[in-house]
Amino acid sequence: MKNKRKSFPISDFAMTLALVAGMALLGACGGGGGADTKTGFGGTGDPTPPATTLTAAGPLSAVGIAAIGATGLDDRASAIFINTLAGQSFNTLKLGMVAEVAGSIPASSTSTTAGTATNIIIESAIVGPVSAVDIANQRILVPPLTVHIDQNTVFEGLSSLANLNAGARVEVYGLPMPESKTVLATRLISLPTVAGAPVELVGTATNVSAFQFTVQGVAVSTANLFSVTTPSGVLQGTSSIVENTRVRALGNYSSSANTMAASQVVTGIPVVRNDNTIIVLDGVVQSVGTNGRFRLSDTDVETTTANAANATIGARIQVKGQKTAGVLVASDFRRINVGERIQYVVQGDIANFVSSANFTVRGETINASAATFVGGSAANLVNGRAVRIKAQVNAGRLEATEVSFVVS
Repeated sequence: MKNKRKSFPISDFAMTLALVAGMALLGACGGGGGADTKTGFGGTGDPTPPATTLTAAGPLSAVGIAAIGATGLDDRASAIFINTLAGQSFNTLKLGMVAEVAGSIPASSTSTTAGTATNIIIESAIVGPVSAVDIANQRILVPPLTVHIDQNTVFEGLSSLANLNAGARVEVYGLPMPESKTVLATRLISLPTVAGAPVELVGTATNVSAFQFTVQGVAVSTANLFSVTTPSGVLQGTSSIVENTRVRALGNYSSSANTMAASQVVTGIPVVRNDNTIIVLDGVVQSVGTNGRFRLSDTDVETTTANAANATIGARIQVKGQKTAGVLVASDFRRINVGERIQYVVQGDIANFVSSANFTVRGETINASAATFVGGSAANLVNGRAVRIKAQVNAGRLEATEVSFVVS
């Protein structure tokens, strides 16, 4: 594995997969009736209060400048690791990719104040062949996982679920649901069929022994493995595969035997939620306790009684707060209701322009035929023009609700 960028310390951040919905990225986005002249979060003249440590986990709700929940994250100077590859460009980040971000945020920030990301790990939940498609229940089987599709799942290379057939190879970004080996897809990518391509799984390593461990219920053999990959480099041997730590396993998977012969394992992505730091999470509630507490993204969260009543098992929740004595005390709380369409934000230059209903920004295909335009009109949609798109998903595709023309 080549890593041309600066290594980053693994202890700074973790790898919990959680679900992040799109809330407003920038309060000034689309305001004033003219072109948007801001070149960053809050513009060029904003004061910079002292920063405090931030950990944010979940699917990206904005790209161009990344966001998780309502918290914007300037990702342009980040060290980025995606699945097995370090040194990735911020331009490779896509909506719905599940991220674990370490960085900082101004200490006096509001819920929408931008932070600065220093390290980002992106991990998809599974890569592999589809064994069954259940259109009626909006789910697919990618052994060993069941993948649920909802109204906010972004499709890539796929026009509809009906066009996905058994045997097709896919990559799924998503969040663990309370049911074992079940994820809620945030991004579903159709991949080319490649003979002998490995299956890839992310999860917690258990039953670790000298030559085997279990992940997502699959017995993974490491007998032919002589090194492991980490975000900061390759380690000889397999001693870094430790019980109850997160790993990514790649190899030849036997569905009938539910075993994998590993060709590569990624370690060094432990779950870390430190006290006295700001934590932003968007995920699916795993369990519910008492006194306003619930479990989200492998983190204990405490909130008001009224909010806790909405934190039912299986509900998608966004929280932000400070962790104290092992518990995240949520100052911000939001539930994403069943059927609710979240807002995504994409910022960048227009490319591949065909019409207002078909162009791309940062690799995302956009339909802006019914959008409101700020600082211009549909006639100004040309290749190379910088725009900020607010969009929602309709049947897997991004439909713009607002297009703002950005003046640098």
